[in-house]
Amino acid sequence: MEFTKSKWVLCRGRSLLQRTWDEEAVVYDPFSGSTHLLDPVAAAVLHTLSAGDGSVTSITQSLLAEFEADSEEDVLASVHASLAKLQDIGLARSAEE
Repeated sequence: MEFTKSKWVLCRGRSLLQRTWDEEAVVYDPFSGSTHLLDPVAAAVLHTLSAGDGSVTSITQSLLAEFEADSEEDVLASVHASLAKLQDIGLARSAEE
């Protein structure tokens, strides 16, 4: 599957508490009891997923509007890295899984 065509969702049962400052965000997952420090891009990706729009294309377009970037490819790479991080910490998963 081509990554740019994939869809992502929050893990089932996740009701997250999030606090954001200028350069970082803290997310508490009451399901696992874990607290996670996220960079601005990962926090924005998580926010977009929480809003229900999990296509990689939509996430990338949303972040292009929010952050200054040299290219769409740079933003796409950041989205990919953020989704991998969110998956590793159990907050998001591919909708195809």
